[in-house]
Amino acid sequence: MRNFGANGDPDSPFLGLGSDNPQPWTLAVKTPATVAHTVAILATILRLLHRWRLSRFSWEDTWATLALICDIGCLASVWMQVSRGNCEFP
Repeated sequence: MRNFGANGDPDSPFLGLGSDNPQPWTLAVKTPATVAHTVAILATILRLLHRWRLSRFSWEDTWATLALICDIGCLASVWMQVSRGNCEFP
């Protein structure tokens, strides 16, 4: 299978990023993404615990909690992506 770039163009500078592979989640990409998401998750948890202990939990912290839930989902989706193997699409 020949590896075409964006929109099937073999001369595209975005090789491997065609419509059949929107994001190449290799270990080299997953590792820094995991570190960044983990730091964000831990910082948000510490912030929310601190605000809760001070009894200053407000509507802004509710939005931070929603963002935390979305970030955990994003991190999980990075690691749950399944490889398609050598399938050829029409």
